Amino acid sequence: MTTIDPKKIVLEWIEENFEKSSIELVDYPMMLGGTLIRDKKGNEMIVYYEFMRNQVNHIILD
Repeated sequence: MTTIDPKKIVLEWIEENFEKSSIELVDYPMMLGGTLIRDKKGNEMIVYYEFMRNQVNHIILD
């Protein structure tokens, strides 16, 4: 049986989609694997793992 690590999946997705030197990562435990991304302009996004769909999703914060 394979164990899923939601945080690892989220961090891999972030590494594939962002230049790590241009963002700040903050743990966001309210969501499975949740990580808040903040760019240098102060824009924020929450990235999390959606278990039922087996995919990484994100929410852009205004």
